[in-house]
Amino acid sequence: MSQNYLKYIQNETFYELFYVENINLSHNFLEFIQYHLFRDTINLIDLDLSFNNIEYIEEKSFQNLKNLKDLYLESNLIISFNKLGILTSIKNIVLDSYILNDSKSFSNLMDSIQVRLFK
Repeated sequence: MSQNYLKYIQNETFYELFYVENINLSHNFLEFIQYHLFRDTINLIDLDLSFNNIEYIEEKSFQNLKNLKDLYLESNLIISFNKLGILTSIKNIVLDSYILNDSKSFSNLMDSIQVRLFK
């Protein structure tokens, strides 16, 4: 679904896709991530939301992603991170072009997570 000029994704898009391990929504025009968008993708390992226009990620949007290892958010317009959900399995969150204004936004992430900030 990468590079498809998507601006909006309905909540039902990934409904009952329990066995999907990778979703690439990069290089679109997404502006926000809805709370229930990924609720059924419980085996998701790799989620690429990079190179969009995402400003807001709804609270606990990633809470059902118990197997998520890599989250790519670089080149977005994210204003802040707030209560993304408990990401116990995450290994990498990749951010680019992001100014971290609120360090408390990452308080729900484990200490072992590698957060890479690029300029």
